[in-house]
Amino acid sequence: MTRPAYRRLPHTADLRLVVWGCGYEELCGNAVRGAMHEALGRPPGGAPASYCEVEDAPDEEVLRLIRIVNEALFLLYARRLVSTGVRCDGRRTSLGVRPLPRGRDPEVEVKAATLHALTSPKKGGRQRLVLTLDL
Repeated sequence: MTRPAYRRLPHTADLRLVVWGCGYEELCGNAVRGAMHEALGRPPGGAPASYCEVEDAPDEEVLRLIRIVNEALFLLYARRLVSTGVRCDGRRTSLGVRPLPRGRDPEVEVKAATLHALTSPKKGGRQRLVLTLDL
């Protein structure tokens, strides 16, 4: 099993995560996995059973990234779908999802995700972002 590409930061009221990844798709995927882990109380697992396209995603990558995380949260609470992966193809983005197992509920209700900082790519393409999950 690989190490998580995110970690929780101290925050007074909400949940704050620092997330990293090499390339936009990996960064988005790690942000979604971090949000799902916090909402579910455990990392999301398994291969996607299907894909849901993220509609009306903005052109700007930073805005699109936060839209992707918020769409994953919406799918979890409104449709009981756990996002386990992200697929980016140009401007089109899809979330790989699996049904939330029967009898299981999220441990925490996350109302929204907001982005606080995104670093420019470092040597090797690694980026870092700080994400707040509003409870």
